[in-house]
Amino acid sequence: MGSSFRRTMNWYKNFVMDWRYPVEVVERCMELALEWALCEITWVSECDVYKEGDNWFAVIYLDVPGVVNPNDVPWLKGITYGSKIPIEGSADYWARVFRDLEDNWRDKFEYLANTGLEEETIRQFRALRHTAVRGEIAGAGASGDSIWVHLDNGAMRTSAELRKAEQVPGEVYKKGDVMYFYLSKVAKEETGYCAWLEVSRASKNFPAALIRMYAPWVKAKGIRRIVGKKSWVRCSEHPGREVLKKVSKELRGEVVEVILPHSVKP
Repeated sequence: MGSSFRRTMNWYKNFVMDWRYPVEVVERCMELALEWALCEITWVSECDVYKEGDNWFAVIYLDVPGVVNPNDVPWLKGITYGSKIPIEGSADYWARVFRDLEDNWRDKFEYLANTGLEEETIRQFRALRHTAVRGEIAGAGASGDSIWVHLDNGAMRTSAELRKAEQVPGEVYKKGDVMYFYLSKVAKEETGYCAWLEVSRASKNFPAALIRMYAPWVKAKGIRRIVGKKSWVRCSEHPGREVLKKVSKELRGEVVEVILPHSVKP
């Protein structure tokens, strides 16, 4: 599968070299299309595609239990609940997956390249604006004090900027750290090739977004925040102590006070 996979990726790369898109945009379309197709074909929630030198590699992760029955796929037996594993199926399994993958991936690649990576990214992430999103610290951002954060919504992976003003004083952001962020902006980028996303850890709306994530039945709105110390959030009902503990932990110990309507008792 590996050599055939690499030949196919290189063939498509050469095929699109004459397009108006920069090479890095073409490669990004290729990565996203393959991740999208792999996740659909293998019924998993997370796929990662990356390039090392001239070779492309794919890793598929499986959330267990999931939609795949371990009794139907022998290599799933013995996997513990909630674990993520790289799939190392048999040669026959990979051969079947790759046959299914080629047309599926090609269609998705052509869609991303023709429709525009920017438009698809905006479509995928626009619905997540003003919510808490999971991200991984990737490194220094566009400006000196900003940081790039990789976001993944399960079907598409992209980068967002965490500006200095949106960082929490005293928090340390190391490459590879995974945490939640408030997705504050999803817009068109000036070049027309990519979308521009911005995230925040300091927004007064971030604690409310975390409460809605952990307790989706609660309507929550940020009222005031002393970043790193205390937040006040108006809620339609009390989300519960366990939810507030999770929110406070994600905020590195920041106290979260819930303000209820006069008619609602805590």
